[in-house]
Amino acid sequence: MPASDLTGRRVLAIVTNYGVEQDELVVPLEHLRGEGVEVDVAATSTDDVQTVVGDKDPGRTVTPTRTLADADASAYDLLLVPGGTVNADTLRLQDEAMEIVRAFTAAGKPVAAICHGPWALVETAAVEGKTLTSYPSLETDVLNAGGAWVDREVVRDDEATRSSRRATRATWTRSCARWTRSSPPPEAAPASPRPSGWVGAGRMAPMDASLDHRALLGRFQSAFLADVPGTDPRAPVPACGRWRARNLVEHLGRIHHWAAGQARRRQETPLGRGPFDLAPFYAEHAAELRATLDELDPAPGRGRSSSRATRRRPCGSGTVARRTRPSSTCTTCARRPAAGSATSRPRCGRTPSTRSSRCCSRGRCGSGG
Repeated sequence: MPASDLTGRRVLAIVTNYGVEQDELVVPLEHLRGEGVEVDVAATSTDDVQTVVGDKDPGRTVTPTRTLADADASAYDLLLVPGGTVNADTLRLQDEAMEIVRAFTAAGKPVAAICHGPWALVETAAVEGKTLTSYPSLETDVLNAGGAWVDREVVRDDEATRSSRRATRATWTRSCARWTRSSPPPEAAPASPRPSGWVGAGRMAPMDASLDHRALLGRFQSAFLADVPGTDPRAPVPACGRWRARNLVEHLGRIHHWAAGQARRRQETPLGRGPFDLAPFYAEHAAELRATLDELDPAPGRGRSSSRATRRRPCGSGTVARRTRPSSTCTTCARRPAAGSATSRPRCGRTPSTRSSRCCSRGRCGSGG
């Protein structure tokens, strides 16, 4: 393969500083550089990247040329995402890395991911409608993200997604070189839009305090419920793998029931396995969650200031002043409430006072009080 085919091309490899599989990074790195490709290794920090062999034994170290935060996706022809279980699992939690993946896929540039590397494509919702291969344990993740998984050494789906299982060194390096050559010239990648309220990989930004979130919940529930009766329960759900409409509706109904139990700090009652009449089932548990929230906080927006009110409550033979939410641990007996208890009393049954945080005015736990 003439070096002139690849001279001037640029490849970006994204990794964390520990756990990347040695041959999945070092071998293509050396091969591409030998063919005249400029390869940058972007890591979480500028510290050396410690590779591993077989996910456990220490491998060679690689010096990154830049950090993930400094990498400009528009300047490269191909994105290389090596595997290594620890590396790939940690990488998908790095916001900067996922933004790079989104920029490449949005621009139609090739992303070469091997072994556990396709986790980055799953995390960025880039596999829906695409065919991938990977380490076998990722099959379910790919299917749940709306992709198709095949057991092949190398798969090229389209101009934006290429994936590999544990390919041989020669196959992996040849594939990376071929994909680099076929990539369109670098150009500015469009900004990758994010859904409002989301930050990075699966973490929510602080909620907007100016919104009436309970009213929004009610509107979303009503809109969803309105579509349930006319939906075929057997209809597939996009981006949800093998799920059908019935699975989704029942799942959301169970989630509402579970959330109501969590809000009340108690274990929810099992709902059984079904099948259920979907519209009434969802409506019942959507209403259950709204009613629970209304009961626990009748005036949304006031915060928890009312919980600081004090009142008198008998404790032993006398009375003590306490806050509505007292300390849940007695400093005398160091006993905490029983698991799942709806109250904040220690197991001894006494109520801590505000001043002493003891079970009772005499600071003893027993029948004598």
